[in-house]
Amino acid sequence: MINDEDNGVPIRGRNSSQRSKRKKSEITHGKLCRATARLLDKKPLRAIKIADITKTAAVAPSTFYIYFADVEEAVLAAIAEIEKELPKTELVLLNLTPENLEREIKIFVKKYIEFWDEHFAILRTRNLAADEGEPRFREARARMIAPTLNALEKKIDELRGSDLVVSKVESGAVAALIMGLMERLAAIVRIQPATSYLTRRKLIDASVFMICEFIRPNASSASLT
Repeated sequence: MINDEDNGVPIRGRNSSQRSKRKKSEITHGKLCRATARLLDKKPLRAIKIADITKTAAVAPSTFYIYFADVEEAVLAAIAEIEKELPKTELVLLNLTPENLEREIKIFVKKYIEFWDEHFAILRTRNLAADEGEPRFREARARMIAPTLNALEKKIDELRGSDLVVSKVESGAVAALIMGLMERLAAIVRIQPATSYLTRRKLIDASVFMICEFIRPNASSASLT
């Protein structure tokens, strides 16, 4: 077995380093990934069989093993595929200033949720498996959120400057808390039944308010001393 240098997902089979570069191989790999993603819209990870994937992809069952050892590897490959479509939310964060904070944070939140809307089943599966302690899924999640997390930490440092009253409230911890909020928000707006006080718009507005309060310059943290 060798690793595909582009996405870190194992490619199996004879002479696989050459096969993975061929157009036909790329097409088949893509079909298997898309089939896996479609099935995750209908079934939980543990209920999906290799035969389900090959049938949905319209390929021979033996073809699956050229690329993947099991269903989990196919899911990880599907995750790697959507990772290429990640919105550049870190670029939004780089533009934050005290004057445009609320507007830019709202753009950030909406972009994050839109990506989840488009790939909800895969991202939900990634998080469920990661929360169960599956190392490869935890690594996949960490890899996907790292650019935004790092940009957020740097921007919090920049915005707060010397205004951070309590040194133990570290920017990295605040950034991690915000990313946790974003991951949960993206799931809640999709599955939570709407009520008069729990609409999608109101949840987004509340999240924007909370994030702004977390990182706003001159925010008081005297109560933590």
